[in-house]
Amino acid sequence: LGRDEPTYSMDSSGKLIYARNQLVLSGNIQSLSPDNPLPEGTRIPLSIKELGTTEVFGNALIRGPNGRFVTVVGDGQYIVYTALAWRNKCFGVGLSVAWGGDSNAYAVLENRVKLHVYKNFKERGGVGMKGCESWSIDAIFGGPVLGARGKGFVVFWDWETGEVVRRIDVEAKNIYWSGMGLFVVIASKDSFYVLRFNWDAYNAKVEQGVDITDEGVEEAFDIVAEIPDSVRTAKWVGDCFIYTTASNRINYFVGTESYTISPSDIPLYILGYVPTHNRVYLADKDMNIYAYSLSLSVMEYQTAVLRGDMDAAAEILPSIPKEQLNKVARFLEARDMKELALQISTDPDHRFDLALQLDDLDVATEITRCMPEAEAETKWKALGDRALAVWRFDLAKEAFDKVGDLSSLMLLLLAVGNRDGLRKVGDRAGMHSLFFSVDLLVKTNHAPEVALFAHTYAPSLVPKAVDAWHTELRRWNKSKIAASIGHPSEHADLFEEGWHDVLCCEVESR
Repeated sequence: LGRDEPTYSMDSSGKLIYARNQLVLSGNIQSLSPDNPLPEGTRIPLSIKELGTTEVFGNALIRGPNGRFVTVVGDGQYIVYTALAWRNKCFGVGLSVAWGGDSNAYAVLENRVKLHVYKNFKERGGVGMKGCESWSIDAIFGGPVLGARGKGFVVFWDWETGEVVRRIDVEAKNIYWSGMGLFVVIASKDSFYVLRFNWDAYNAKVEQGVDITDEGVEEAFDIVAEIPDSVRTAKWVGDCFIYTTASNRINYFVGTESYTISPSDIPLYILGYVPTHNRVYLADKDMNIYAYSLSLSVMEYQTAVLRGDMDAAAEILPSIPKEQLNKVARFLEARDMKELALQISTDPDHRFDLALQLDDLDVATEITRCMPEAEAETKWKALGDRALAVWRFDLAKEAFDKVGDLSSLMLLLLAVGNRDGLRKVGDRAGMHSLFFSVDLLVKTNHAPEVALFAHTYAPSLVPKAVDAWHTELRRWNKSKIAASIGHPSEHADLFEEGWHDVLCCEVESR
C-alpha cells in the first residue's frame, strides 16, 4: 500500500509483464509503431492482455537472463513462473532474489544473514558465500558475480566458488550490471558510481594462490566516473546507461559523462530501449506508456569518441540520422573537437560560431553571405570584429561596410590611411557619423585621439574633446599637463591656422 513505483519487467525484445495487485498483465512494446506521430512524452496506447495471477502481492518482477522465467517477490516469499504460459515453476521464502549470468543459477536471500544458491532449481551444496552470515544483508543483485548491499557496504561474490570478489564501502540503493558484464553502476541516494569490472584481474589473483580476505581483490573493479544524480530507475543499453532521476529527468551516461534526453512533468520509470524504434520506453505509476527518441547510432558514436577510437566513430557516422547530426556536433564541441563539429553540423548559426572560434573566417564569410540580409547583420558585425583582431583588414572592411557600421569602418580606414575610403564614408554618413565617432571615443577614454580627430575632421567638436581631455588628466592628478593644453574657446590665438576661419570652412563644407 502507498507504493508509487509500479511492479514490472520488460525483456530486450519488448515483451512487458507487470502486476496490478495479484493480477499479472502483459503487452508487447514491439507492436507499437516506431513512426508514431504523437509528440515525445505523450501517452501511447498499448494493447494489454491478462497473463494470469500470482499468489503474492509482488513488489518486484525479476526476469531471468534468457527471458524464460520470471520471479515474483513479495510478502517475504518468491515464486518463479514460466514467462510464456505463466506456470508456477518453484517457490519459497525469500526477501530478495537474484539471477546469475544464465538462467540456470539464482540466489535467494531468505533472511538478512541466510543466503541460498540454486543450480537448475536445486539448492547447491558445499560451501556458501564467504562471510555472508557475518553481514546483515538488505538485498541481493544478479549479474556475472552475485552482488549484495547492506548498511554502508556492497559485496560481490563469485557464483561458483563463493569467494569474495570485492567488498566496497558505500551506502547503496541499487546495483545495475551492463549486458556484457563489463560495467556496473552502484547507485546511492544522491549520486551513482560507474565501475569497470576486471574479471581477469580477479582470476589472476586466484591462480597465484593469493589468500583472498573478506575485502576481496581490489584490482577487480576500477572507478570510471562519479555522477551527482539520484537514480530512480535505470537500464543498460550496450555501454550506455539510461536512467531517470529523482528530479524527473531522463538521462543517459556514456563514457565518462551524463547527458539529458528530456525532462518530464511526472515521475517515470524506465521499461527499456527498443533499438528498431530508436526509442526508450517508460511508464508512470499506473503503467501508462511514454516514449522518447534516443538514437542507438548516436550513443555508439559518442562511446567510440570517448574511447578515442576515431576510426570506429568515422564508420558509425554515416548511419546517424540527419536530424541527429547537430546533437552530435554539440557533443563534439563540448569535447573541444571543434574542427570535426564544424564538418558535421548542419545548423548555419552553430557552424558560424564554430568557424569564428576556429578563426576559419573564410567559412564564416561563406555562411554569412548565404543568409537572409536580416539574419546576417549581427554575423557581419561579429565577423568584422574578429577579422580586425586577426589582421584581416580587407574582410573587416567588407563586414563593417555590409552592416553599415560606419564608425568602425571610419576608424579602420583611418588606421590604414585609406583616403579614398574615408571620403566615401564621409559622403555616405555626413556629419552625424563624425559626431557619433567623437562621442564613442570620449566614452572609451580616448580623449587625446578625440581632440586630434575632431581638429582634422570636425573643428566645432574640438572644445568638447578638449574638455574631456582636461577632465581625464585631472582625474589622474595631472593638472599641470591639463593646463598646458590650449582650449580654442579661451586661446583661439594659439591656433595658427586661424580658428574662426577654420570654423567658417567647416560650415561651408556642410
